[in-house]
Amino acid sequence: MQQPVKSDRISFTSGSGLTPVVGQRLIVPTHDIEDDITAISGSGTNFTVTLAHNLPVAITGTYTIACFITDRCSYTVASSSLQWRGPTTKKTFAILGSDITTLTPFSTPLTAAGALYYRFVSAINLSTADFNYSNRGFKAANIFLNGQVPMKARLTTYQ
Repeated sequence: MQQPVKSDRISFTSGSGLTPVVGQRLIVPTHDIEDDITAISGSGTNFTVTLAHNLPVAITGTYTIACFITDRCSYTVASSSLQWRGPTTKKTFAILGSDITTLTPFSTPLTAAGALYYRFVSAINLSTADFNYSNRGFKAANIFLNGQVPMKARLTTYQ
């Protein structure tokens, strides 16, 4: 029995009429697929997108499957500032805070046994300190933020 060939291309009809852009992400929840779009061909509402990697699951035949095309953003700490980097297609950037002392403020929380706790998407452990601040009036010199962001929906298992 011959195995289906895994491919890095998916052809689809856009129900929204929007054109995908190189650098966006294609998410197909029913097949646990999430990958970067590296090339696009087609026009109108019929497109073929090329992904950065071969599909983890071979898809053969014609199906009606809901999928999402999204932009990615990220939060990083660099030079003691919390930075938001928007979609690579728009090249947006903003500094959200300065004097950050936590190098990795976002993580997946752990259970008491030490396993990853997937009920929550992200744990936030952010602290700031201004070491040059000397006035102890009514302004805060240090801020500590700790919390967990509850999961609303998980689109794919592997990202």
